[in-house]
Amino acid sequence: MPFRTESDLIAAMKNPRYWKVGEPGREDHIEAVTKGWERLFGDGPRSEKSLVHVREHTRENEGKLVHVDAYDRHPPEKVDDGAVRGGEQSISSRAIECEIIRIQDEEVCRSGRVRQEFKAQCWKSVYERNALCRRGLWYPPLFMGY
Repeated sequence: MPFRTESDLIAAMKNPRYWKVGEPGREDHIEAVTKGWERLFGDGPRSEKSLVHVREHTRENEGKLVHVDAYDRHPPEKVDDGAVRGGEQSISSRAIECEIIRIQDEEVCRSGRVRQEFKAQCWKSVYERNALCRRGLWYPPLFMGY
């Protein structure tokens, strides 16, 4: 399926075939998404035109939420070892996978699917799962209170 817009690609990245190890058709789906990004934004040499705008956001750093202002940066360099390199950072494919799972878990905790009295335990479960995932260990299902 050719992806026509950035929204199509973002939706495709939320599909379990993109982030869930062992999902049937995962490699083909990842390749299609990668080609979709390349088709939309090119894959040429790094230049001023290849700058990526990163939106203002909040992230976790050492257990605390940190506000990050918007900024521009070059897209990550492609490498053959399964890692993505950008600037001084090196992010493994496992870390990327764990971050996608964490974001999906956070969406569940924010949603109405978790009753208010279980929200704190849900959020605790999100970060415990993320820590175990990043270490390559088995992690339990997300705690949702039922």
